[in-house]
Amino acid sequence: MPLDKLSLDEMVQGRNSNTDDWKELIKDPERERVWSEAVRRREHLDQFCYFAAKWPHFVRYYQQAKCFVKQSINSPIVSLMRDGDLLGDLVLSLNEKDEVKEPLLITVEWGNQQLIDIQGEQTVSFNAESQIQIHYRYEDLEGWITSDDKWEFSPDEGAVILTFIDGDVINDDLTASLNHSKSVGYVILLPLLK
Repeated sequence: MPLDKLSLDEMVQGRNSNTDDWKELIKDPERERVWSEAVRRREHLDQFCYFAAKWPHFVRYYQQAKCFVKQSINSPIVSLMRDGDLLGDLVLSLNEKDEVKEPLLITVEWGNQQLIDIQGEQTVSFNAESQIQIHYRYEDLEGWITSDDKWEFSPDEGAVILTFIDGDVINDDLTASLNHSKSVGYVILLPLLK
């Protein structure tokens, strides 16, 4: 009998001392995949708990977003990128490999909600196949930008909810725009937990 997600979660946290569960995992021919998926689920759950505890007023938006996420067959590829340092490639070539920051933060998964940790102040730019409308919400502020803009992320401002919309914005009305869009994806930028 395969292990259930609850047992695997307890194993990842080190709270499951049942040797039969560990034996079952080791016998499973897909044990590496099963274990890595359990670790990813736990990391995502920990990340969501951090988000919910620090910014409970945003959890309602996060939960409501589930009814709006969607993906069309030909959704454009959109990535969030760290803007390069002033010295650019020279710094990258001089740094040791372990110290180099990856320029790609994440690729937007249309039809999904993603939580991403960001360390320190960062300028985030967007790389998109076509112009995408982005609704932002942080602190008590909200508004619109496009994929041609950049986002100056500051940990002091807390979590930022970015709603990516493939479609036209209708009179700056978020709900109407979400309802009439072809694809919707959410990225929540979180200050890295210290």
